[in-house]
Amino acid sequence: MNMNTNTRIKNLIKLKSGMDTSTPGENYFLSVLNQRIKETNCANAENYLEKLLSDKVEIENLIDATAVPETWFFRDHTQLKGFVDYFKQKKLHSPDKKINILSLPCSSGEEPYSIAICLLESGATAKDFSIDAVDIRPDAIAKAESATYRKNSFRAKDCEDLFKKYFKQQGTSYVVNHSVTEHVHFKHVNMFDLKFSAHEQEYDFIFFRNLLIYFDTDTQARSLRLLHRKLTDTGILFTGPAESLVVTANLFNADSSYLYAFGKTSPEQQKALLKTHSKNVKKILHFNRPADKAEKLARPSKRIKPLNISKHQKHNRPDKDKKSSQINRIEEARKYANQGDLEAAIAMCHESLNHDKMIDEAYYILGVVNSSRNNLEESERYLRKAIYLNPEYYEALIQLAYIVETKGKIEEATRLKKRAKRIYET
Repeated sequence: MNMNTNTRIKNLIKLKSGMDTSTPGENYFLSVLNQRIKETNCANAENYLEKLLSDKVEIENLIDATAVPETWFFRDHTQLKGFVDYFKQKKLHSPDKKINILSLPCSSGEEPYSIAICLLESGATAKDFSIDAVDIRPDAIAKAESATYRKNSFRAKDCEDLFKKYFKQQGTSYVVNHSVTEHVHFKHVNMFDLKFSAHEQEYDFIFFRNLLIYFDTDTQARSLRLLHRKLTDTGILFTGPAESLVVTANLFNADSSYLYAFGKTSPEQQKALLKTHSKNVKKILHFNRPADKAEKLARPSKRIKPLNISKHQKHNRPDKDKKSSQINRIEEARKYANQGDLEAAIAMCHESLNHDKMIDEAYYILGVVNSSRNNLEESERYLRKAIYLNPEYYEALIQLAYIVETKGKIEEATRLKKRAKRIYET
């Protein structure tokens, strides 16, 4: 395949969608491209490029195939529960206000329908909320509007009662009830198109999950500026874990109550952010790992090989009091860091490591604290230790990716992000 032609096709995808094709990987992209060339009966890449330039539908088909969508109902139920609490707070302050919600990209509809179901379960009615669901891919919108799904979309645990209540089985498929679909309005549109970006509609909540990872740095900043305009002054932006560091660097502040929830920064905060280019540790350390992983804070005293560590593996100590003390020290370190008392956080982490040098969480906190102080060399050193002890430490991988990207190590940053993405999706 002619490399120049290949590059032009990639640039065309980026121009139309903002997508960086290096994210899914070169081999994956080439396999998708070759498949589209075959299915469109083009003789070669050059002929296919000519078709892309004249056929709007085919460029959408190529973008659709490259995006690698992966979604299911109630994918992050914890975040959805947090969203419902935010929603209730807004209704208490403005009981007559209709809450506007945006799901972007909505993919095949599982996310916006999950949002609607959670609100209905909370007692909300049609007059209380409205959901706009947007995606660039026409096939995804068509599937979403059909509201018909296979078993693969029902992977969430402990949601069986919701599935029975809001879905009707038809053969091997499941159809979303009209009581849910009436609240969701699907739109086939590119978020960068004027008909979307220039529209004056503002939203109280925006779900913008797992899309930034496909964008390069400039497109990430551009998309977040757009969302900043679309979000009400008191609105909340929800993202996936992989986007957290990017979002806090672009006009948003992390909310401390729930995972991956962000509010607008004030004009004064925006100026300070642009001036310092630093990360406030308070924004980062609130992205705690789930509580059910707390047992990982205590590690065996012997040296262990990274490949033997599983994210579901428990490491028990014979001395339960010692384990409890270690967990308490780490919790204290987090508390100090979140309060801005960085010296106390550092001291508590070192105290923990004096008792046991195999505590991955202590190294992670030290890495983030040093990152907030722009001590990038020290931050990188601590984060690599955390990942050595726990190769599936998602947050440490994401933070290290940010550090090495800042230092110009783009290829390593890309590898770390892909590794973190695989861990999150398993």
